[in-house]
Amino acid sequence: MNLPVVFEVSKRMIVSISLSLVILGCAHMEYPSHMDLRYGLNKQEVLTTMGPPAAVERYKKADETIVEYLLYNNFVAYEERTPICFINNKLVGWGRTFYLDHVSDRDIRLK
Repeated sequence: MNLPVVFEVSKRMIVSISLSLVILGCAHMEYPSHMDLRYGLNKQEVLTTMGPPAAVERYKKADETIVEYLLYNNFVAYEERTPICFINNKLVGWGRTFYLDHVSDRDIRLK
């Protein structure tokens, strides 16, 4: 074999091994499990199950209800976050669709 052919085979092998390691590494990363969520859990129970959120959002509704969302990084699309919603310290819903259906431009975002 001449040197350019050997170099090309080695380069392909290195790229293949590197990609395999990245894929295997992602497969073993631990992400919070939304499968363990149940309506009515309190915030501390969810934090114990899910760990700390990436962010928190709080809103005041027109009827003075305070709604809090814990936002967790999503395994599938890291730039998206999965919201988990609490009213009066009780889990009332989760997921992007729930969030979009329940956050209104009339809500006041709290700091």
